[in-house]
Amino acid sequence: MPITPFHIGPGVLIKSVLQQRFSLTMFAFSQGLIDIQPVLVILLGKGHLHGFTHTYLGAIILALIATVVGKPVCEWLLKSWNKTPEISKDSTFMVSTKITWKTALLSSIIGTYSHIILDSFMHSDIQPFYPFSIENSFVSQIPLTSLHLFCIISGATGLIIICIIAAINKYKKGASVLDD
Repeated sequence: MPITPFHIGPGVLIKSVLQQRFSLTMFAFSQGLIDIQPVLVILLGKGHLHGFTHTYLGAIILALIATVVGKPVCEWLLKSWNKTPEISKDSTFMVSTKITWKTALLSSIIGTYSHIILDSFMHSDIQPFYPFSIENSFVSQIPLTSLHLFCIISGATGLIIICIIAAINKYKKGASVLDD
């Protein structure tokens, strides 16, 4: 099924490790962009479900498009998030609204390539190395439940790490104020 929330799990873990050098919004944007083709195929009832957008060649092209188009869109979304009344009242949930071009590109590449990797294990119609090969030797190498569990555990682990880092930073900020 396109637009699966499972794909975001590894992105959350990567965000917890790379922090400001990785944009989860850019990652998610590139994930959504890559699934436009399957959504259109489902809606129109014709075409190859996991076609060119689900190849490594297609992924790099989409990563570049996601970077150029997604950076301003994601920055706007982040600014809008910060302006919501509930968020603006509590700085704990405020987020950085600036995404560097390097971060945007890295996040988009990781987003599109991780999408192809995960889907290659799930969908028999994916030809990840097209046009060089139409084979997909990854399909069914990992049971679907294990793949979903990996995505859930990586997302949960990433959230735990993010919360721990936020708590440490909040403590340090509070401790430095008390030490003055």
